[in-house]
Parts: sequence; structure tokens; C-alpha cells
Amino acid sequence: MRFPNAQKGVSRIYRAEIIALIASVLMVVSGVILIVEATLDADSDAAGAVGTISLVVLIMSLIAMIVAFFIELAGIISAKKDEGSFNIALICVMIGIVASVVSTIFADNDVVQDVTEIFSRVANIGVTVFIIQGICNLSVRLKDQAMLEKGNKVMYAIVIVQVLSLIAIIIGTIFHSKGGLMTTGIIAIIAGIIDIVAYFMYLSYLSKARRMLEA
Repeated sequence: MRFPNAQKGVSRIYRAEIIALIASVLMVVSGVILIVEATLDADSDAAGAVGTISLVVLIMSLIAMIVAFFIELAGIISAKKDEGSFNIALICVMIGIVASVVSTIFADNDVVQDVTEIFSRVANIGVTVFIIQGICNLSVRLKDQAMLEKGNKVMYAIVIVQVLSLIAIIIGTIFHSKGGLMTTGIIAIIAGIIDIVAYFMYLSYLSKARRMLEA
């Protein structure tokens, strides 16, 4: 094993993405519940119960994302010892953290919340891109042309689907600010499904990268 730190790091990132996938599934469920809530009388007991369930599912999703974040962070820190591109991925993670801190400080400002959410998503795209780039660079050093070519294809595909997800979130934010609960729920489902597609592509590549680095 030529790159033990990278192997350990990529394995952690792989586990983190599985947890993040679960979080995305929960987001889709939350979107479905929002749609159900929108069809009910706002003052009814049923609407209140459904709203509570939606909130619980959303909190579960957020907890899963936080756990995934820390595992991914540990993986990047480990992998960067063997490959420099993971350093750039770490910088993107730090940018995302700054966006989250700003979002917390200005919790009562909807505009800042929306902007930081978009900023966080862009930073997350950067994290994914540079993790894949790091694996591609390791593929070159290990003379694995197939992994290099697959990595480039997966990178472009994931960037496309994540940008589509970002657009969906921006549209959802606009409608949410106008009180469109039904539309917000539909957009949440669309964004969640797009994310799930991206996660499956990413997980497939990370799985192959783990095996490559174990050799």
C-alpha cells in the first residue's frame, strides 16, 4: 500500500457519503410531508401533527449531515498527507464552515440565510471536485488509467447534477419567501432526488478508489 493515509481518508469519505445519502433521502421524505401539510387545513390538528413530523424528519436529516461532515473532514485531513488536492478540498470545507457561522450569526435575516445556503452549496461542490481530483492524481501516480478516466467523467457529471440541485434550491428559496408551501415541498423533493443521483455516482467512484488504494 503506497498511500496509506489516502486510503484511510478515502474510506472515511466513503462512509461519510453513505450517511449524507441517508440525509438526502430524509430530505425527500420531509418534502413529501410538506406537500401533505399544504393540502390540510392550516388550523387543523392534523396539519399541526404533520408539521411536527416534518420538523422531526428535517432535524434527523440535519443531524445525519453534521455527522457526515465531521467524518468527511477527518477523511480529507488524513488524505491530504498523501495528495495535495485534498488541501484545496479542505479549504472549501473551511469556506463552508464560515458560511454556516455567518448564517448562525444572522439567523433572523432571511436574505443572509438564503445567500449563505447557496454559498455553502457552492463550497460543497468544490469539496467534491477536489476530492475527485485528488483521487485522479493518485490514479496517475499508481498508473491506473481507467480510474483516471472514470474520475474525470464522474467529476463532470456530479458538477452538472449538483448545479441543477443548487438551481432547484434557489427556486425553492424564492417560492418559500412567498409562502408557497406546496411549491417548496416539490422543489425539496426535486433537489433531494438530484442529490441522491449524485451520491450514487460519487459512492461508486469512492468505492473503486478504496480498492485501488488498498492494492
